[in-house]
Amino acid sequence: MADLRPMFRRWQKAHPNFLTSKVLNIEQGDDEWIVELSEGKGILNDKLYVVTVLHYEGKGIFSIFSEEERNQAFNSKQKAETYFKKIVEEF
Repeated sequence: MADLRPMFRRWQKAHPNFLTSKVLNIEQGDDEWIVELSEGKGILNDKLYVVTVLHYEGKGIFSIFSEEERNQAFNSKQKAETYFKKIVEEF
């Protein structure tokens, strides 16, 4: 499978998460999976880090993995990075 990360970056710029729009890391799993670590500010203006798993649907479109428990939010960057590495290994 080709490297989907450049295509994901373009897609993400057009479809940013309004809370965590700053992408810190992107890794590609097997086949057509992307794992993203992003940061931003929560509703109470506190630091927020989110790990999101996305699937490449084709034609430049990505969708969030439906198993919501895999997508997690953290107040700690260290915990988010640890979880990010764990999820990348699973995909």
